[in-house]
Amino acid sequence: MDSNDFLNECVKGNKYASSFLYILREFAHTIDDIVDKDKPVTQDQLAQVMGSLIAQCLINPWAKINGASLVPMFINAMRCWVDADIWMATDDKKKQIAADVFKSYYHEIFFQAAYICGGWEHMKLMTKKYRHVDWDNKYLSDKGEE
Repeated sequence: MDSNDFLNECVKGNKYASSFLYILREFAHTIDDIVDKDKPVTQDQLAQVMGSLIAQCLINPWAKINGASLVPMFINAMRCWVDADIWMATDDKKKQIAADVFKSYYHEIFFQAAYICGGWEHMKLMTKKYRHVDWDNKYLSDKGEE
């Protein structure tokens, strides 16, 4: 499934919610690419994604209405991302496995959006269907620990 389909399904097709979450996801991936240096990011690409995110935060009606519930989650997601990179760099297998989960905490923003757009049952369906998205599982052995 295309990641845009995932976002649209979470927000039940709400075009404002979808456009906000799309750029939020692009921003998160762009910043991660810059830090990890695993994909080149040009100054123009960074400027575009930052400008788009700022515009979405300032003019998107869905983001403005729901910002109070989303901002604390976004701040926590950024802390989880930093902590995950620190834990992934250790030799502690438990920390590495935990880091694989909380590095993608920003997905909780998508599930919060599912709740906002569709209520408890819709969020429950989305978490059941998409909770695993972006797991690396690179720290698990091939012996069925997954």
